Amino acid sequence: MSVIPRSASVAASAVLLTVLAGCGAQGDATASTTGTNASSDVAGQDGMAPNLATTVAELPFAQFGAAVTTLADDAGSSGVDEDVFASREAFIADCMAAEGFTYTPAPYSEPESASYPWLENAIAVPELPADRSAVATRGYGQDDPDRADEGATLVDDADAEYIEGLSDQAVTAYMAALTGSRGPDDMNPAEDGGCQGRSETEFPARSDVSDSAAVQFQPLIMAMQRLVQRDIYTDQAVADLNEEWVGCMEEAGYDVGAPAGYPAPSVPGPMEGWNLAVITGADGTAHWSEVGTATSDLPEDERALIGTEAEHAIAVADFDCRAETDYVERFTAALRSAQQEFVDRRGDELAAMEAAAGLS
Repeated sequence: MSVIPRSASVAASAVLLTVLAGCGAQGDATASTTGTNASSDVAGQDGMAPNLATTVAELPFAQFGAAVTTLADDAGSSGVDEDVFASREAFIADCMAAEGFTYTPAPYSEPESASYPWLENAIAVPELPADRSAVATRGYGQDDPDRADEGATLVDDADAEYIEGLSDQAVTAYMAALTGSRGPDDMNPAEDGGCQGRSETEFPARSDVSDSAAVQFQPLIMAMQRLVQRDIYTDQAVADLNEEWVGCMEEAGYDVGAPAGYPAPSVPGPMEGWNLAVITGADGTAHWSEVGTATSDLPEDERALIGTEAEHAIAVADFDCRAETDYVERFTAALRSAQQEFVDRRGDELAAMEAAAGLS
């Protein structure tokens, strides 16, 4: 039985933040690394932690990172402050008690600042050591599956045990009292939204997220994101560069292309080398899973970089092919040019966004 989600009062801003942040890694579905450490050496590890981004010189979009973050943070805290949240939760508890149920108010937590890797001075190219001999011994780095789970704790929902103890019929009634609906197929939900809905009416947000500057500039921000994460790969210079890199890898004995039936890679180029390394076993065989297989269902050595010689060999080939094609320099030049053209064309809108964020 799943625990009923709470804190619905911040749902609207959460949706907005998700859209603006472009959540998820810039790599493909096989990504399962422990994060993106800027340093190539991690204390306590012989190798480096995998990093799916390579730092480059200043890119035009980076100057607007503060404005986007400010607007998103303002939307995330749009009126639902600690007092409003606490009042709503207390109201829900009293309301549910009147309906014959127990509800323990949820604790308030500060909205988290969103992260925008596509606005940073970095490109979606897996980091490799600068020295080829280091690549031969470290490769792209090595995951620590045990450390990957550190800090991932379950939310302590005080009502979870109570809900688990209810019968299925009682859970349905609980949901109806809480949300006004008896489930996704309820054709006649209560118009007032149950105790949650009435709490939001009784204690409205101090401002409406739909009126925020983040919403006003959302189309502009999403256009910037599309350029970095999608459109740049259709640029002819980048397409030609990736074709050269793939050809070089083939000459080195590595076919980075996925089998027939797989979708095209969202980030072509060296990210395909990293993907190949992840699924390549110690025997050098690439184990392509069936399309749609969840990462959690894969064997550990097919969803993490574990530091085998086969992985390192792919990384060395990638290193050599980047050098042969001047990959980082040419890709960065193309991305910088595309971003600058965008800035020149939509400069007035970008200036207005900075002004709305109070940065000009």
